[in-house]
Amino acid sequence: MQSVAGLLLLVLTGCYSYRPLETASPEFGTRVEADLTDRGSVDLANQIGPGAMSVRGEVLQSEPEALILALTVVLGRNQQETFWRGEHVRLPLTTVARVQQRRFALGKSLLFGGAVLGGLFAAVAAFDGSGDGGGGSGRGAGPSPQ
Repeated sequence: MQSVAGLLLLVLTGCYSYRPLETASPEFGTRVEADLTDRGSVDLANQIGPGAMSVRGEVLQSEPEALILALTVVLGRNQQETFWRGEHVRLPLTTVARVQQRRFALGKSLLFGGAVLGGLFAAVAAFDGSGDGGGGSGRGAGPSPQ
């Protein structure tokens, strides 16, 4: 039972990072982050808003001259994230400086999961009633009868 709980915790606390693509062009369904060029930020402003620095989303189609993404996040130059609901946006490759793929980070996930699990064990130990610190047993708590 504890191993199932530990595995569930690891899955729920999974950490991800963006790393360079392993293929020349990303496949359908791949989650990517595309950093925009300065010119790309200006050219795409009417579609994704002004001052965009990078976009995140799922690849719908990879063409020789463009990527079509279902957007989830647009990150502005002010580091503010704007969340999208999968709207389709065509990014000409001339507007993209770099594309990275979202990947599961096992080391970070294990470290974070271990910290959370340790915190849970500490909380359970702190609140586990052993019976010797707190309220009485009900005997002798009131005044003695006369």
